Formats: sequence, structure tokens, C-alpha cells
Amino acid sequence: MFLCPNCREGHPDLSMRCQLCGWCAEVNDGILVALSNADRRDDFFKGYVENYHQLSLTDMENAIVEKSYQPGGEDAGLLRG
Repeated sequence: MFLCPNCREGHPDLSMRCQLCGWCAEVNDGILVALSNADRRDDFFKGYVENYHQLSLTDMENAIVEKSYQPGGEDAGLLRG
């Protein structure tokens, strides 16, 4: 069961809109963003999300995982069994 992040009303499916309070989910780069309206407006939370986003971009530029563990990396066939 999905709980609305605004009012905590239970929904049997992953609804994009809460029928009780009108909260509406966002989709960002194909990923469901289920933040409450208060979190969406909070400057501290926005800063945290932006910082995390910048870290992820840096990690993608400078791999932190050995090439063999990356899709299509060296010896990738060994990982498939």
C-alpha cells in the first residue's frame, strides 16, 4: 500500500494523485519523486538534494567502482555466470 507523503492516506496502488488532499507526484528522469509538499518547499531539503545530485554527477565522471563491475566492463561475462 502506498501512503500519501502529505496526509498519510493509504492508497491501494501507486497513485500519482491523492484523492483526499490533492497531492500529486512528480516524475524526474523517469523516477517517481514522492516528496511531500513541505519537503518540496524546504530550502534545506532542496540544498541536500542538489548536493547529492552533484555528487552523483562526479561519481559518474570518476568511477568509484572497478570496471569489471560496470555493465560492459572488463570480464563482465564472468559476472553473468
